[in-house]
Amino acid sequence: MSNKRKIAALALVVCLAVAGWTGYMGVSELLERKSGMDYYADLALEVPVIEQATATPKPTATPEPEQDAPQDVAAERPLLDFDALRVRFPDIVGWIAIEGSQINYPVVQGVDNDFYLTHLPDKEKNSAGSIMMDVSCEPHFASAVTILHGHNMRSGAMFGSLDAYALEDYYAEHPMLQLSTPGKN
Repeated sequence: MSNKRKIAALALVVCLAVAGWTGYMGVSELLERKSGMDYYADLALEVPVIEQATATPKPTATPEPEQDAPQDVAAERPLLDFDALRVRFPDIVGWIAIEGSQINYPVVQGVDNDFYLTHLPDKEKNSAGSIMMDVSCEPHFASAVTILHGHNMRSGAMFGSLDAYALEDYYAEHPMLQLSTPGKN
């Protein structure tokens, strides 16, 4: 076999090895993210609730004009059992949800802004990461501005569906972001 053929064969083997490794890493990443999204889908079905809050209408002297804005549904949303959630997720500070979207996640706050980029709320390593509050914010949403971080996934998971708010129709269908904190919606 000539040197040119040996070099070409070696180059082919190297290219195939690199392609195989790249494919393996890509599939591994996709499977890990899928397991993270499955984790969140299961989690949304098993959120512990302590009671169903009920809205009490405010008495008014004159009837209020009809509004296009959505009614206050925070009082209708069940209060979450944060004591039970804290056993499983020690860094939980809240829960964020937008009805009719994929957004339905616990909000955690770590000691830095890096850990929860690659860890689930139970601290298990997963590239899907978590929705997390910036470490510079007050843990009980007491800051004037609270910053939440989350991946913008092409699948629409995590904060991937927020881009759709650029469309007026999407906003009209999903006008309310719900934030639950210990004892309050």
